[in-house]
Amino acid sequence: MTAWVAWSFLYSVITGWRSLATVYRLREDFASDYAQGQRARIGNWPYKHINIGADSLGIYFGFSYFYRLSHRPLFIPWSDVATELKKGLIMNSVDLRFRLVPTVRIQLDEDLYRNVMKRVLLPLEGSGGT
Repeated sequence: MTAWVAWSFLYSVITGWRSLATVYRLREDFASDYAQGQRARIGNWPYKHINIGADSLGIYFGFSYFYRLSHRPLFIPWSDVATELKKGLIMNSVDLRFRLVPTVRIQLDEDLYRNVMKRVLLPLEGSGGT
């Protein structure tokens, strides 16, 4: 158990989650709906079982209680988020970059991003709308 906790903390540093949490840590519960157990890439590192949600103020990333010790929940205001659609051979993805932590990116499958964004109605940059 101790090794897993140590690895989880190290992973949060390597991927950039810790850097994001330093600036964008959510201090209370996210009040809107969110998709549970999703996949994402932070930097070049895969994450499974991430919770992703959005409202008119920003986008939420978090984990179940067990992972919160090393991966604090994030809430990033839209004013700090830039998106870019990436065309792939099989699947498209969306890169999210953040004004106050420009070295870290979160990559989501395009379909997941669009599903999360349906309630917010913000266009995807470079896609000609939602």
